[in-house]
Formats: sequence, structure tokens, C-alpha cells
Amino acid sequence: MPPSRLNRCIGRAFLFGAACAANQGLAQGHEARRYTSAQGIEMVQNRGALVDQSLALPPLAGGKTTNGGAVKAPPAALPTTPAHGASGARVSTADQAERDLDRLTILQRELGNEVVLLRSVTHSLATPELRSKLAADEVQRLAYLSGLHEQNIKALTAEIKRVRN
Repeated sequence: MPPSRLNRCIGRAFLFGAACAANQGLAQGHEARRYTSAQGIEMVQNRGALVDQSLALPPLAGGKTTNGGAVKAPPAALPTTPAHGASGARVSTADQAERDLDRLTILQRELGNEVVLLRSVTHSLATPELRSKLAADEVQRLAYLSGLHEQNIKALTAEIKRVRN
């Protein structure tokens, strides 16, 4: 590279570095502003940026602040809307019993499916002719699936007991 071109590159790099250092110095000179939003969330705004005063909470009585100048106030109670159809409506005992029966039917069907799947996997693992045809990773996968089906059967059985009680 010719010396004049090298000098230009070094000069530009030097100027760029000086500009970055100046910006960093300016940025370090301003403290990041902290405030608590109306929802009670502490916010940190960029250094040197103006805080939108509509978002900042007014100072508390006595001008109490926390570290960084953030005003701490208890979060305002957020308005909650009732769930759709929750205007005092209740499910009748007969409707709830029907729903529980449907749930019990679904759980028993799922339990039957899991038992069938577990028998299939254990049959593949227990039969020497079938097991010899499987690769080692396939045997590991089937052993893993067997454990999953056993866990599902235990969970479904416990859930069925809870529904019946």
C-alpha cells in the first residue's frame, strides 16, 4: 500500500476512534434515567434522552426516590374484566356431573390407548426375533418410549381416581 493511502487509512481510523471516544465520554456524562411506569414496571431510558413526562410517575410524598432516581410507588391496581359469561352464571350440578362423566370417558379412552401402545413396545422389546432386527438406537428409543407410556399410564390412573372421588 502506498504511504499516502496508508496515512489516509490511519488518519480515518484515528478520527473514527476519537469520535467514538467523544461520544462515549458524552454518554458517560449523563446518567441513565430510571422511572416506574404506570403499571409498576421500572424503566431505564437511554443516557441523554428526555424522559416522556407522561410516563413518569409524580414524586411520592416527601420526595422519596430510590437508587438511580427512580420513583417508587405501589403499582396501580389494574382493572380486570370478568371472564366471558362470568356474570354470576354458575354451572348446574347436573351439567357438571355430565362434564365429569365426559371427562372420565376421555381419560379411560386415553388410558386404553396408552396400554395398547405399551404392550406393543414391550412386545417388540421382549420378542428375540423382533429385537434382533432392530438397530441399537432403535432399541434405546423403544425402551425410552416404554418408560414414557408407563409414566402416562400412572398419570392417567391417578387422574381417573381424582375424577371418581
